[in-house]
Amino acid sequence: MKLKALPSMSRSDWCRIPEQALPQEGSGKMASLDRVKVLVLGDSGVGKSSLVHLLCQNQVLGNPSWTVGCSVDVRVHDYKEGTPEEKAYYIELWDVGGSVGSASSVKSTRAVFYNSVNGIILVHDLTNKKSSQNLYRWSLEALNRDLVPTGVLVTNGDYDREQFADNQIPLLVIGTKLDQIHETKRHEVLTRTAFLAEDFIAEEINLDCTNPRYLAAGSSNAVKLSRFFDKYISGFGNECASEDPRCPGSLPEGQNNPQVCPYNLYAEQLSGSAFTCPRSTNKRSWLYRILPSVSHKPFESIDQGHITHNWDEVDPDPNQLRWKPFEIPKASQKKMDFVSGLHTLCGAGDIRSNNGLAIHIFLCNTSMENRCFYNSDGDFLIVPQKGKLLIYTEFGKMLVQPNEICVIQRGMRFSIDVFEETRGYVLEVYGVHFELPDLGPIGANGLANPRDFLIPVAWYEDRQVPGGYTVINKYQGKLFAAKQDVSPFNVVAWHGNYTPYKYNLENFMVINSVAFDHADPSIFTVLTAKSVRPGVAIADFVIFPPRWGVADKTFRPPYYHRNCMSEFMGLIKGHYEAKQGGFLPGGGSLHSTMTPHGPDADCFEKASKVKLAPERVADGTMAFMFESSLSLAVTKWGLKASNCLDENYYKCWAPLKSRFTPNARDPAGLN
Repeated sequence: MKLKALPSMSRSDWCRIPEQALPQEGSGKMASLDRVKVLVLGDSGVGKSSLVHLLCQNQVLGNPSWTVGCSVDVRVHDYKEGTPEEKAYYIELWDVGGSVGSASSVKSTRAVFYNSVNGIILVHDLTNKKSSQNLYRWSLEALNRDLVPTGVLVTNGDYDREQFADNQIPLLVIGTKLDQIHETKRHEVLTRTAFLAEDFIAEEINLDCTNPRYLAAGSSNAVKLSRFFDKYISGFGNECASEDPRCPGSLPEGQNNPQVCPYNLYAEQLSGSAFTCPRSTNKRSWLYRILPSVSHKPFESIDQGHITHNWDEVDPDPNQLRWKPFEIPKASQKKMDFVSGLHTLCGAGDIRSNNGLAIHIFLCNTSMENRCFYNSDGDFLIVPQKGKLLIYTEFGKMLVQPNEICVIQRGMRFSIDVFEETRGYVLEVYGVHFELPDLGPIGANGLANPRDFLIPVAWYEDRQVPGGYTVINKYQGKLFAAKQDVSPFNVVAWHGNYTPYKYNLENFMVINSVAFDHADPSIFTVLTAKSVRPGVAIADFVIFPPRWGVADKTFRPPYYHRNCMSEFMGLIKGHYEAKQGGFLPGGGSLHSTMTPHGPDADCFEKASKVKLAPERVADGTMAFMFESSLSLAVTKWGLKASNCLDENYYKCWAPLKSRFTPNARDPAGLN
């Protein structure tokens, strides 16, 4: 790791780096470097300013003073030094002053420093137990979770791990004032503080800020620091790499499958496309694991539950269909995890020819204990509607909450923990993968931006399972199970572009009409799974997010429509603008190929008479649509066994009456 000392910068209250303070080197390479923002948080007096000075200037700070507001210093870091991906970055270290017990007004002021953060260094004084315990409060505040710090008990360090399970921002824990602990007490103190790094899923450095040797080039602390600055994974379809910090250097250098892998791991490739696909569509990842995934006993057929791919089990029904919220069974009556709680609602196509889709509803009340699932048939796009999902994958962990989605691609093993009665929707596509829609004349930016998709970082467990761990596979539409002796989440490191990922729907950049007419809903497409016909999708995932409505002389709700595509709609929260009643969160509707649909009578009356002015639309709501070029068949469970079909749905259009005025073209004087 190279440490480049930069010129000293003056510190000021409530500051941002002044542009002129950055080294320019004749306006050459240094001036054009990308920047990364890292927060340095901890109680007053723990030595944050001394640490930042040591990191940036490679020297001891002679007269440290209290930081008021925030001060910023800079270092240059060589990302992935010594590899073809090496690149220099500015690391902006934001030393935030204050006390975790500050008044709410001060916390609110500090919040301005917490935007667009790429990493957090949590600093505590090894001689001050309270400063260690307060790191939980600091992290919650910075991650915008300080409003509900349930489970955080600063008296003994216990806390609710769930609050940090989904964190994608790299964390590093640094203990200072190591020199002030007597040699005979160090083991006791470091044992007491070791839980911090484990709780935050972070590496730990303990040092003396008055002695630069603790960060000397080549030292274990310097290596940990370099790995921390390298660690941030985001983007869509990127080539990424990650290794669990407990096993530094676990990724082989310069090749994929060496004769002997670091730490005696097994190398295993997971291919999501044919070997010979063009580079632009070629998907694969290399996993470095404690045991290869082949280490299991034979698969045997198991109960299929409510999963099906038989699209002929009931006669076709072209009617408009709507379902009331699907009922979640009580755990006291019947325990049901994600897999046993999958219910196929509708679908089309053929699994064996890798062409088609299925829409499932998941209803669960318990976690998958010593069970995992993988799908040989296609990709799962999961939309939680009620309750959080803590998803363990071979690539790491993700916490996916309502108003977020995740995609688990074909062949990836995963297990889901839930914390309450939980419900949601699954869009499964066969033989293709989801991708971002083309933007065309929109330009280079907009809709779902690639940088907002998050990928888990490597995490493993080396766990033997007495009695066996159950691996469930969906293959050709049927469920099979095999036993193995260890947890499948034993991947210590990985690299590639075939990964699970998650996305927060609040990050969607909305495009909308600003003059007149209601734009087609395709402008709200988040992800698409393309067919072989240009512009025609096997499935699109479309949302109807909060936005402004400003179109003039326009009927603003969705128009009446007959479509060559099939449209399944679900509701995560709130209400849908075209149907204020009847269409409820946790329910759904299906308008099949060429089946007419549109606003109900009440919506039409109001929207036809309202005085048009700029207005917010869909605030506090999130409806979505799975749209497909295939003609979807509804299952027996969907039509009958679910007991949720709304038999009176068609009545919402019954009050529509003729408004035809043959003798008056413009009776209202609007045109």
